[in-house]
Amino acid sequence: MEQKRNPRKFRVWDSNVLHENLQLCIQYQTAIEEVVQQSIINDEDTPVANSTVPTNSLYDIVSCYIAMYEKLLAEDLLQTNNTPVNKNHIH
Repeated sequence: MEQKRNPRKFRVWDSNVLHENLQLCIQYQTAIEEVVQQSIINDEDTPVANSTVPTNSLYDIVSCYIAMYEKLLAEDLLQTNNTPVNKNHIH
């Protein structure tokens, strides 16, 4: 039995906020992965950032957000202005 797609989409301005947060999540995820990879290369213990949120939890949160955003795109629930996701844009 095929499910019908939800005809209601997020409005474009709501989608823009989701997209901006996606960009931040990709930056955080990439930064964490680089720190972990560097610590593996240098044979060090994985550093824990001085933050209120533990690094492992932050990584899980941003990974879930990215997965959620991709699911919204797959289900055609976002109205986009075709802004590409820049996975190489890190501050």
